[in-house]
Amino acid sequence: MIVHRDFTHVQRLLIRNICTEQLESLNRLLNNESLADIDVDAYLHEWDITKEEFEEQLIKNIRKFKKVAKDPDDLRVLHEGDLSIFRHILFHVEDRYKEKYPNAVSNLWRRLFLIEHVMETQFDFNQLN
Repeated sequence: MIVHRDFTHVQRLLIRNICTEQLESLNRLLNNESLADIDVDAYLHEWDITKEEFEEQLIKNIRKFKKVAKDPDDLRVLHEGDLSIFRHILFHVEDRYKEKYPNAVSNLWRRLFLIEHVMETQFDFNQLN
């Protein structure tokens, strides 16, 4: 199996679209405009998180997803939790893209699992010496 270093043009498009959806959701949460019936105050209280900590984390996540939207190859350097969020969104929107871009969607899934596998193995190139 050949693993290409860069994502294809269509995969980049899909990554940007997914990031855009995540950014819209994060900005709605930040602006207290969530479309879901979420009681943020109850959530914060339950997890003993201050509003400031919550907003700070939202801003960090917004920065991360903006960075990936700008350069989709940065998807490979997301942390495991962020990659999990990305996979979750792809799972929910893949039917929207499958018909038009079936190869790009399936190959993007493969790439995500490959990235995850590399993360899990935490290969250290220094071991080769």
